[in-house]
This record gives sequence, structure tokens and C-alpha cells, in this order.
Amino acid sequence: PLFYTEHILPCVLSVVHDVKLSGFDVDPSYINEPAISGFLSPGLDRVVTDAVVAAFDMYSGALRDAIPNIFQTSVREIINSALLDSYTQDKGNSYCPDIEPIDSGYIDLNKFFNTEKMPYGDVPPMLKENLDNELLSINPRTGRPRINEVLVAPFTKLQS
Repeated sequence: PLFYTEHILPCVLSVVHDVKLSGFDVDPSYINEPAISGFLSPGLDRVVTDAVVAAFDMYSGALRDAIPNIFQTSVREIINSALLDSYTQDKGNSYCPDIEPIDSGYIDLNKFFNTEKMPYGDVPPMLKENLDNELLSINPRTGRPRINEVLVAPFTKLQS
């Protein structure tokens, strides 16, 4: 059952006693200026937008300083208590189905990575597709497969 995406989290939670988010770092340099729209009239839209932009400009320095702390404390505690605790306490979320025995005793790799029938689950074909996309695709900059840059080049440099 672990080779099906819908079973991964429940099976992991069935053997984990407690789950907590220990840290939640946010980089405030990527916070964009707020945009507000959709009011009844364009004039009201412009007035409210100008007021929000002015307030953001006035307090953006303080916000950028406070946001990492807010996410590290308040937001992290909300995620731990409201989401993780409620999810892990519901035993229905941590039910892991019994393992189905393999008939022949061997895993047929052609069937294991088969994207159409998926007799062993949807995770192996998904992993194969991701590896194909990341390693076998052509880098448009160099015109060579990406596996050359990721695996071949680093290992041959180490041997030289």
C-alpha cells in the first residue's frame, strides 16, 4: 500500500507518535505590495488602494522585521494545533491498509513503472516520470541531456 500516494501519509502517521512543525522560516524580502481591487467604483478602488499602499510603505520596515517572528511563533503554533494535532488525533487519518502479497515473489520492473495499468501503485511511475523529466530532458542552453550536468560531470571531475 505504500506505493499509492493516498496511502503514504496515513501509513507514516500510523507509526509516528507525534508530529510537530519545529520551525517555520519566512524570508520577508519576497513580500509584495498589496493590491486591492473589485470595489463598486473605480474612484473608491483608487482611494482604498492608495491608502493601503501608503500604509504598507509606512509600515513595511516594521512588517519585514516582525513577519519572521510572527511565522516562527504564532503561525507555527496555529499550524501545529489546528492542523497537525487535529489531523493526527483522528484515527481514520492514520489507517494503513494491509500489505498485499506479491503473487510470484518477484517484482516485474516493466509492470512496476508502467504508467497505464499501475499494478504496484502510482508512486513508481510518478517517480520514473519525474526522473525522466529531470535527467533525460535536454538542457536548452547546452543541447545535452541534463544527466550529464547532474551526474556525469561531477563524478568525472572528482576522478580527474
